[in-house]
Amino acid sequence: MPVEFHGVDESMAVGECRGYGRWLAERAGRIGLLVMADGSARRGPRAPGYEDTQALQVDHILGEALHTGETEPFYNLEPDLAEELLVGGRVAWQVFAGACEGRTVEAKCRYSDDPFGVWYPVFTWLLS
Repeated sequence: MPVEFHGVDESMAVGECRGYGRWLAERAGRIGLLVMADGSARRGPRAPGYEDTQALQVDHILGEALHTGETEPFYNLEPDLAEELLVGGRVAWQVFAGACEGRTVEAKCRYSDDPFGVWYPVFTWLLS
């Protein structure tokens, strides 16, 4: 089975991310994606970006999407807000959402915590 690496440019627009994800999903009958993306790095006084009250709200919305398998909340994360909250995963999540869009998702949380003020979610999504 061939293995490919696809990096994404953090400046990609939301629509580009969605389209790229769809393209990835359409390339083969069956694919697996390993998405490296984190949440906000502004979740407390020890966080790299210190503290921003919006960080927990945004991460909660993304966390609910990860739990439920919904893709739309990822597209709603605006690039400027993601940059302000130091969300390093915006583009990767939006590409991933494009690849998963329209499919039934079985989501499982493996880990979700914010040591050092950075939210690190680890989930598996099985699609049908």
